[in-house]
Amino acid sequence: MVGIGLSVLAGAVELPVRILPLGDSLTRGNNDSDYRNGQSYSDIPGGYRLALDAALVSAAYPHDFVGSKSDNSAPGMDPDHEGNPGWRTDQILALVPGALAAEPRAVLLLAGTNDVLQRVPVATALGHLETTIDTITGTDPAIRLFVATIPPITQSWKHQGVTTSAAVLNADADSYNAGLRDLVSAKAAAGGRVLLVDLNADLVYTDPQNPANDFYQPGDGIHPGQAGYDQMAALWFAALSASDVFLPAAPSDVNAVALDARHVEVSWGAAADNHTGFEVERREQGATVFDPPVALGAAQLELVDPGLEPETTYEYRISAVNQLGGNAADEIVTVTTGNQDAYDLWTAAYPGFAGLPESSRAPLADANDDGVPNLLAYAFSCDPLAPLPSGAAPSLDASDGLVFRFRRNTVAPDLSWEVLAAPSPAGTWEPAQVTATAVAPVPGESGVEEVAVSLQPSGDVGFFRLRVVRPVPTP
Repeated sequence: MVGIGLSVLAGAVELPVRILPLGDSLTRGNNDSDYRNGQSYSDIPGGYRLALDAALVSAAYPHDFVGSKSDNSAPGMDPDHEGNPGWRTDQILALVPGALAAEPRAVLLLAGTNDVLQRVPVATALGHLETTIDTITGTDPAIRLFVATIPPITQSWKHQGVTTSAAVLNADADSYNAGLRDLVSAKAAAGGRVLLVDLNADLVYTDPQNPANDFYQPGDGIHPGQAGYDQMAALWFAALSASDVFLPAAPSDVNAVALDARHVEVSWGAAADNHTGFEVERREQGATVFDPPVALGAAQLELVDPGLEPETTYEYRISAVNQLGGNAADEIVTVTTGNQDAYDLWTAAYPGFAGLPESSRAPLADANDDGVPNLLAYAFSCDPLAPLPSGAAPSLDASDGLVFRFRRNTVAPDLSWEVLAAPSPAGTWEPAQVTATAVAPVPGESGVEEVAVSLQPSGDVGFFRLRVVRPVPTP
């Protein structure tokens, strides 16, 4: 496998990363600066989402906010969110399955303030939070869940006719945040894609030099003002940009199969929609570093690796990549090459042929003197001791354009195929101008496919032929 540098496909489409802002009024962007006086609440248009959207755009991170709501959004911003004023953790948990239908790659979860205000026991709220985390991460392993601590509560609150002091409320908020930190740490240690955004610890609540920058200015001690939401946006942005969210999700279903002594087929599934290509890395088992990667296009999901050593164990790692970097599959697959080349394995499938002298079994020999070398019988997946079946020979169909057809052995990784063209049989043969290639399995036959090559007509070209090449194996 020849190592080449990563090349991003020109014109490849980078689909945006879907981000779900999930929570309560702090996600929606409420301000409530007059709420304590019995007045209707006010809003900060976009809340933290406005500044976060702007920061992501400025950093050229392709993104799309998702959610069932679009209210309280500033002009020009991505308006979608799932912020529900007054909702507790149990209510947010209930809407998670529906919210995940938008297939977010990142979820920004900020919940728990209303549990404290509505006097839900801290342990109960943390139980709902844990179930929410498990539901989100269990739905799709590719989701990155960012869980934020809740800001401090600096005002008293009346719930069901009972007023609770700010000191008691904030003590419960501190207890909730401590449990949240432990919970996120435990989930991450267990392999969950869960990250902590410690708003409570990292926000700056007062600015002696400029009170207008205070977190709750204006505010009600629960909902921040514009400066507070901007701070929240900066912390969300820092967490997102430090993560692998904008890298493509790692490939899935990675597999490696030894085709013969010198060829391995590696295949994988595309688990991302924001990749522009893949990288395939290989090393011999026991080596500490991989060989330089092979770069492949976004649509290619398999690779035949040639020129390997017989009876040798290799390890492969596959990464999905885009212009921001790559994300490797967690699993490194291992495969051991066989002790026979593909041609020899094909030979063994025909006992009469396998029993002939070695000179009669050579690729360029003609074991049954029918004018078809053994190599072509191998290439067409035909019995080398029987006449070439009707329809097995290459053909040219000119009924609807020019289409060159031939059979191909799919278990012949050591062969290369090329259609050549020339003005006359004695002329110079050059690669034909191919406009399209279609491949289909041959009905009723295993390991054989028909290849239909559409050719560009040319006035000075009247002859076509198939060139099959098998490199001589290195001893």
